[in-house]
Amino acid sequence: MEYIRKFVLDDRDIKDLIEYSKITPSFLSGLTENIESNIPPKYSNERTSTQWKMQISMWTEINTKIESIVNDGTKVNQLDFLHYEVGGRFAKHKDVNPDLEQFRTWSSSTLINKSNDLVGGELILYEGDNKKVIDLQIGETVLFPSSMSHEVSEVTKGERTSLVGWLN
Repeated sequence: MEYIRKFVLDDRDIKDLIEYSKITPSFLSGLTENIESNIPPKYSNERTSTQWKMQISMWTEINTKIESIVNDGTKVNQLDFLHYEVGGRFAKHKDVNPDLEQFRTWSSSTLINKSNDLVGGELILYEGDNKKVIDLQIGETVLFPSSMSHEVSEVTKGERTSLVGWLN
């Protein structure tokens, strides 16, 4: 499977992001329709867009760290916090859409925080019929092609917060 995992955020970054996510307004994120079964959309998590609210120094530092993983000239164009509680999930989907104004080359997910009792909420990547559960540690980032199918399994206990982003 074509993906890259790396620790890019240090303890200070994580602490700053957790504090930032507490003061940034969030909104419910619609669940995209599952691409392989007709699961109807539903609200599944809280999404907080950071793009225009984060301090410019923090935005630049986080982006540079994420961009350095692939180091292919692509740049982060969007970062969002996703907070999942019990029942939260994101159906299998791809992050590319020909109707989007911005083309996405890479998708990223960085685990920011998780409760000690977390059950579920795993990021699952698909390549054909093969699936890979990505069990990220706090501060660890995974990047994968935006054309790769992926999902977040339902949280059955606890909660988790991740920073997701897209590069083009």
